[in-house]
Amino acid sequence: MPTSIVGLIVFVGFLVPGFVHYTQRRSRVPQRSPSALVETANLVTVSVATNAVVFVLFASWRSLVPKHSPDVRRLIVEGWQYSADRLPYLGFWVAGLLLGSSALAFVLGIRPVWLESFSARFAPTLVDASTWYHVFEAGPAESYVWVGCDLRDGAWVAGALDWYSTEIDETADRELAIAGPIEFRAADASEGRTIDGYQRLVISAREIVRLYVTYLDKLPPESGLGTAEETIST
Repeated sequence: MPTSIVGLIVFVGFLVPGFVHYTQRRSRVPQRSPSALVETANLVTVSVATNAVVFVLFASWRSLVPKHSPDVRRLIVEGWQYSADRLPYLGFWVAGLLLGSSALAFVLGIRPVWLESFSARFAPTLVDASTWYHVFEAGPAESYVWVGCDLRDGAWVAGALDWYSTEIDETADRELAIAGPIEFRAADASEGRTIDGYQRLVISAREIVRLYVTYLDKLPPESGLGTAEETIST
């Protein structure tokens, strides 16, 4: 562990790319919370990889333009004597290299299409994800998810998926919300009706027996979700 303020700053800065990658993956794909050991290993591994790539690029640049880049050898050997008169210059380079490494980690975290196409050449990666996430996100990119629910009391409700819990554990303590027009059929009724006056219905997973999911290109005009372009932009 670092034993000085400077060492602590360097240590934290070194792990920034790994943290950027971690936050991006967590915001896009629900994942199980790893142990402290695994989480630390992931941060260090990503940080080492991205920092190494950026350092190689820096070394290549220095070999081509040595007069316009810091002298790492002198920085290590002379320390403060070399850096005292070059603090803004060195700070600019450090910030730039850290930004480049973090940008690379960000790209790895969002998994762009070209990266997914490249990784598809290899064996598929197993990712822990709930069934809800797998099914709700399986439709075309610009489609709506229409959900029908058989409830425990025998009733039926259906509507456009508005929100759902991304909790990865398949527990009953989750909810999903559907938007109008909300279709409802009571357990003892032969025909259903549309619930008027309400734009959202929150359903507990504890009350759901079965889910029926389909993907629509557009919703009924009275839907509370708006147009596809409006929904995607938000």
